[in-house]
Amino acid sequence: GTRHFLVIWFDCLELNGEDFVAGRVPVEERLQALGKAVTPIKHFVQVAKSARVSASDTETLARLFAAARRRRDCLWLLARHALLQFDYFGINEQRCLSEKLFEAQFGLRFGRAGGGAAAGEGAHRVAKLQMEELTEPQRQRIARLNRNDILLYREALRIFRWRLRLYGVPENATCDA
Repeated sequence: GTRHFLVIWFDCLELNGEDFVAGRVPVEERLQALGKAVTPIKHFVQVAKSARVSASDTETLARLFAAARRRRDCLWLLARHALLQFDYFGINEQRCLSEKLFEAQFGLRFGRAGGGAAAGEGAHRVAKLQMEELTEPQRQRIARLNRNDILLYREALRIFRWRLRLYGVPENATCDA
């Protein structure tokens, strides 16, 4: 079979020589101009669906982000792409593996302290509130307000584990001196 590109228009910054950015044209007017200028062609050209949502409306944003992830559409793919653009990122809870991955990727060694309270696994831990200490409504509220972060964190973990395998770092590696 053959392949082709699907062009998805999501904003109109300039049209027929009129600079909408310099003219500070509101998004509603830009989207209206885009709708008039673009003729959708199924499987080839689309105008992205949009909704105006306040940045403080975390519930709506979380719902839209979760739906985007399920559909693997532009919003989710953009967030995942942003993660993949980092040459390296570590996971706080996986400090030792993060160090091992860094060493494997860049050929550099982390210096190991000679022991004591400030060295070894867990040396960088800080006191944290345990989810078990919260009431059920508090846990539900935290999960709801952090839904996007949780989804992105899970994706970051998948990418992190893939990179561990790619660089031959076993998931049970230790940070012994």
